[in-house]
Amino acid sequence: MKKIIIPLVLIATLVLLLGCSQPPAVPADETSGLKDCGTNADCIGTAAKTCEKAFATITQASESPKSSISIKIIIFGFQENKSWKVKYKMEKIEVDPASQDATAGQIMAAMLQGKDMTCFVPEEQLAGSESGLVGIQTADLKKQCTGSLADTLSGLMSTRS
Repeated sequence: MKKIIIPLVLIATLVLLLGCSQPPAVPADETSGLKDCGTNADCIGTAAKTCEKAFATITQASESPKSSISIKIIIFGFQENKSWKVKYKMEKIEVDPASQDATAGQIMAAMLQGKDMTCFVPEEQLAGSESGLVGIQTADLKKQCTGSLADTLSGLMSTRS
């Protein structure tokens, strides 16, 4: 009986040691399992209003300077603190070089492109939103959001004050 127990213990120990030395599993994409709204602003707005977890990349145009901004929005849902977790990432910023304010726009694009922020928006602020898309108020940015985009935007707003 002792002869059988010792090899089983050795095998179990080897299995545990080999299992512990394996590299950790690669984490899943943060959007896996969420509804894909593509580029549809209405879809992501409806998802926010109905408490559905979703993501979209929304492109907005601007006239001064003439540009387009693509923002990825990921809605993770309500958290334990009764706040809505939303992540914003500046995916792509394009400025028309022929635009009157092109230089300023290109500087701004270089400062913001690729940066992201995660915000925790109170439930009542979400409920008061007409479209379901939550705009973070300037005064609330530092209280509700963290990340490189929030830091840069806060810095830009403080220099304008």
